[in-house]
Amino acid sequence: MYMQCPQCRSLTDCGNTSFSTANNQIKCYHCQSNIIIPPALSAIFSIRLPQETTIPAYESITPEESTLNLHSTYPEYNKNNQIHPQYSSAFGRWATAISGMLAIFILQYAYFMRNDLARHDVLRPWLEKLCILANCEIPMKKDVSKIILINRDIRSATDNKNILQVNITLKNIAPFAQPFPKVQLSFSDINGNRIAYRRFDPGEYLSKQIDMDKGMLPQVPVIASLQLLDPGEHAITFEFEFY
Repeated sequence: MYMQCPQCRSLTDCGNTSFSTANNQIKCYHCQSNIIIPPALSAIFSIRLPQETTIPAYESITPEESTLNLHSTYPEYNKNNQIHPQYSSAFGRWATAISGMLAIFILQYAYFMRNDLARHDVLRPWLEKLCILANCEIPMKKDVSKIILINRDIRSATDNKNILQVNITLKNIAPFAQPFPKVQLSFSDINGNRIAYRRFDPGEYLSKQIDMDKGMLPQVPVIASLQLLDPGEHAITFEFEFY
């Protein structure tokens, strides 16, 4: 039976006769304080400890044995600390697959977004090559600031005084062909307030003999004819805009 010393909290063997006294007191083995053993409670509070405790000894190893062996633990490394050819080949296949998927994604994006991307001069040559391979079309380059009005004539129609007959001549001064623009004719009063306007699509003002798919060729005048309701006597000024 073992009792715990109230002073140093160490355990002392009560069954050791060399420490027993007549009044149920023993000396603590560590601090020599008296420990009272209650006779009625000695069996209840007794603590049995193993007779012998053996601490396993560590085996001695050499520094070479204690060094982590990368070659046995990580077989993907060879003796020169380089990736094994098997793993290098697998990595190469993964890199090729990822590069292929990335290229497919870029091509798909360029194909479906070609109309917007074609507005950039840097990307347009690449898109033209792509469409040759993919059998697709990209819209013509557009710059309405290069479309000028070289002639205009507005008068009342001969058969109806409430209708205005508008004849204009346009020219594309850009070095490339571009789509025919939308033409907007606006009327303003004496104070500059717009009181009426109308926007015409190319099919509304072009002659049927003109091939709209070819676009406006550079430096080639285009005659357009428009008709609209007379905005009234308050319309003092007018303005043409292209979209």
